[in-house]
Amino acid sequence: MRFKNIIFTIVLLSAFAAGAFADIIEMTDGRTIEGKVILKNAEIVRVKTRYGTIDLAADTVKSITPKKTIDEIFDDKKAASKTADDFATLAKWCSENGFKKETREMYQKAVALDPKHEAANRALGNVKDGDDWVTPEEKQKRAADREKAAKEAEGLVLYEGKWVTKVEKDYLERGYVKFNDQWMPFEQAQRAKGLVKSNGEWVAIDEAIYRERSDSLAKTVGAPAWKLVITKHYAVSGSIEESLIKNIAVGAEAAHAYIDGIYGGDGGGGAVDANVPAAPWTEPARPGTSRLEIILVTNKNEYIKTLDAAIEESWELKERQLADHLRNEQIFGVTSPCGRVVCIAEPGTSFEGAVYHQLGHVLARRHAFEMSILPPWLTEAIACLSEYGATGGNTVFCSSEIPKDSGTVINGRKRIERPAIVGKYNWKEDIKSGVAAGKTRPFVELINKRLGELEIVEIEKGMGILEFLHARDPKSVDKLQRRLWRLYGREEISRNAKSHHDDALGLAAKFDTSSVEIEFKRWLPSLGK
Repeated sequence: MRFKNIIFTIVLLSAFAAGAFADIIEMTDGRTIEGKVILKNAEIVRVKTRYGTIDLAADTVKSITPKKTIDEIFDDKKAASKTADDFATLAKWCSENGFKKETREMYQKAVALDPKHEAANRALGNVKDGDDWVTPEEKQKRAADREKAAKEAEGLVLYEGKWVTKVEKDYLERGYVKFNDQWMPFEQAQRAKGLVKSNGEWVAIDEAIYRERSDSLAKTVGAPAWKLVITKHYAVSGSIEESLIKNIAVGAEAAHAYIDGIYGGDGGGGAVDANVPAAPWTEPARPGTSRLEIILVTNKNEYIKTLDAAIEESWELKERQLADHLRNEQIFGVTSPCGRVVCIAEPGTSFEGAVYHQLGHVLARRHAFEMSILPPWLTEAIACLSEYGATGGNTVFCSSEIPKDSGTVINGRKRIERPAIVGKYNWKEDIKSGVAAGKTRPFVELINKRLGELEIVEIEKGMGILEFLHARDPKSVDKLQRRLWRLYGREEISRNAKSHHDDALGLAAKFDTSSVEIEFKRWLPSLGK
C-alpha cells in the first residue's frame, strides 16, 4: 500500500507540473488526482492521465468531480480560433501549458492567415527582409541572389568564392598573382617580394641564408637537419629539442634588449648593433645578415666540429690562437664574422645561463667591433648583466673564486657555475650588503685585475657601477666603453689603467676613479631589487 501511495504522489505531482486538467478524484486520505475516469466499478476506478493509466482501489476514492481534460480544452480553443490573432493567442496558451508541438503549429496557422503577423513570425524565428518575414536562411539566400545580380551587372564573374573581372579570372586560372598592380607568375611575385625558396618554403633571403648555414653545419657534424629559429637579432639552431631552441631565442632577445638599454638604446638593439656590418660571408654582403648565431649541440663531437668550422671563418680565433683552449671547454663565443656562441646543451646543467653569459661577452666586443680588448671588469660586468637581463638571476661567473660549486679552469680563467642559486641569487642585494659590510675593494683596485682574478663581489660591483652610470646618463656606458677601447688597444691589463679610466670616466660622466667610488656608494641604496 505504501508503494502505491508513492506512485499516486508522483503521478499527482507530474499532473500538476504539466498544468493538466481533468476529472478531480478526491482520495479518502485527503489527496487529489486529476485525470479522466475511464472505468469505475465496485473494485477499481481506472484513471487515464496524460502520463499514463492508473488503477485506484474503489474504497480509497471519496469522490469524483467531472471536468474537461486539458486536451479537450485545447480542442475547444482550437475550434473557436478564426483569425491570425486567435491562433497566436492559442499558441501562447499552448506554450504555457506544455503543448510544444502544438505551439509551433498554431503560430504557423497564424502566419498562414497573416504573413506579416509580427508576434507569430518572431516566435517562429523569422526575420525581416524588406517588407517580408522570412527564415534566416531565406534572407541569406535572397542577399546572395541580389549580390550575384549586381556583380553580374558590373561584368564580374565568381572565381573560387571571389568576384573578379573576366580578365582577372583568366590570369588566376593560369596561376598568376597580382603584385604592385602587375600580374605575374607566382614564383616571380615571390621573388619580387624579396623571398627565395628554401626547403620547399618561400622565406626571406636573410632567413634562407641562415637556413643554408644551419643545414651546412648539421651536415658537417654528421647530424640530421637542425631546427632553426630566426628572431630580430638571432639565428638559433642546433641538434637539441626545438622547444629549448625557442626558449633560448626568447632569452637571447631579452638579454639583447637589456644590454642595448645599458648602452643607452631603447631596447630595440640600435645601440648595441650600431657599428655591426653585414656578414662578410654573403655575396654581396647584405644588410640584415648581421644576426648573432647561437648553436646548441648535444655532445662534444658536435661541439669540436662546430668549433673547427668557426675557425675557418673567424679571424678572431686565428689571431688569438684560442682554439686549443676552447677544445677543452663546453662553450665558446666569437665576434667575427658577425658573432657566434656555441654551447653543449646538457640537461641538468646551467647551460642556459652559460649561453646568455657568453652572449654578453660577445655583445660587449661586438658593440664596437674592433680588435681592441676591454678591461676585464667591464666585459665581465656586461656578460653578467646579459644573463641577468635574460633570466632575472645569475648562475655563471668568470671568477677567481672556487667555492663548493662546480667550476673549470681554462688558461687561468675560472668559470663558476652555480645552478643551485637560480631564482634565489640576487646580485643587487649581494652588492648592497657587501658594500655595507666593507667587503668590497676600491674601484681603482678592481680595474687592474685580469679576468681570472676577479672575485664575485668585484664582478657585482662592476655591474653596479654600470647601472649607476646608466642611471645618471643613459649614454655614459657607451661613451666609457668606446673611450676605453681606444685607450687599451690590444692590452688586457694596462700600466696606465687608472689614468685610462680617469680619462674615460671624465668623458663619459665627469668622474674619475676616486669620485665614481664615492658617488656609487651614495647612489647604491636606490638600486632596485
